Amino acid sequence: MVSRSTPERFDWSDDTTWEPVLQDVEAVYVVNEGTDRLPEFTELAAGSGVRRLVLLSARVWAEMGRDLADERVVEQSGAEWTIHLVQPELHRGRRGRRADQGRRGPVGDR
Repeated sequence: MVSRSTPERFDWSDDTTWEPVLQDVEAVYVVNEGTDRLPEFTELAAGSGVRRLVLLSARVWAEMGRDLADERVVEQSGAEWTIHLVQPELHRGRRGRRADQGRRGPVGDR
């Protein structure tokens, strides 16, 4: 597991940090912070044995002028996938509640 508090480091702009954090990993939770390198990462992840990709997405991004290409990249990765669609307008004034919906991709041998 890689997070802000682990010694392992992941950096979208440094692909040498990608492979070490994918070793012996079955699922990856992806929060894309505006990089265009997601296709490269998902290809490496699937090739490294990652079985499931989980993407945090939000429809509001489309309203902000950002397309939903990340969703298509994850869907076409060859891995099982889940996309969590966060709806920020549902969060306002509702602390402690989840306001996401999940879409699941095909599960099976891939």
